[in-house]
Amino acid sequence: MMKKTLLSLLLCLSTSAMAAEPVNITILGTSDLHGTFVPWDYSTDTENLAGSLSQIATQVHKVRAQQPNVILVDAGDTIQGNFVETFKNDKTSPMILGFNALDYDVWVMGNHEFDFGLKALATPLSQFKGTALAGNIFWDSGKPYLPAYKIVERQG
Repeated sequence: MMKKTLLSLLLCLSTSAMAAEPVNITILGTSDLHGTFVPWDYSTDTENLAGSLSQIATQVHKVRAQQPNVILVDAGDTIQGNFVETFKNDKTSPMILGFNALDYDVWVMGNHEFDFGLKALATPLSQFKGTALAGNIFWDSGKPYLPAYKIVERQG
C-alpha cells in the first residue's frame, strides 16, 4: 500500500512539473560605477560616456519593458570615486538613491565600499532597499558582516 501511495504521489508531482511553463529570467549586472551618477567627470570637467547610473537607468528601463523578470545586481565599488565621496558623511547617498529607484536586487560590496570605514558605510547600507552582500567579510567574533548570498525568486 505504501509503495502504491508513493508511486501515485511521484506521478502527480512529475506531471505538474512537466506542465509548468518555462520562465525567462534576465540578469543584469553593473560594477565599478565609482560614484558616476551622471556622465560627467568632475575631476577633468568633461563628459564621460563610459557608463553612469543615469545611462544604466535608460538601459534597465528598456530591458524591463521587454522582460519583466529582471534581476539587477551590482558587483561593488559604487560609493567611492568621481567626487561622490563628498557625500560620505551626508544622511543620503546619491548612488543608493539611484539603486533604490532602479530596484536593484543585490549590491555586493567591493573593496572601495570600505575606503571610509564602517561608520561611513553604515548609512548607504541602511538606505539600500535590496540585499547587500559580502561573503568574505567577518567581524572579529567570526560572525559575517553581511550575508554571503541571496536567492532571488521570479515567478516561483
